[in-house]
Amino acid sequence: MDIQVIPAGFVKRYVPEPLSPSSAEWGGKAVAALILSLGIPSTISLSVLVNGEKQGNDYALREGDSVKLIPLMTGG
Repeated sequence: MDIQVIPAGFVKRYVPEPLSPSSAEWGGKAVAALILSLGIPSTISLSVLVNGEKQGNDYALREGDSVKLIPLMTGG
């Protein structure tokens, strides 16, 4: 079973559809490494939900995880 990546909003432009990275490749690696490999600029603030729960960029991915990347709106 692979890891599912679900982009939301404008983050979709960085994630090829469908994207299910191999668990063998990503198992044990941090969410931050996945985000970096997708080419999402570090200037974009993201909320990361793994299996429906908020996680930090240091969360170690596991087989079967569902990772939702939600851009945070900022402005002033």
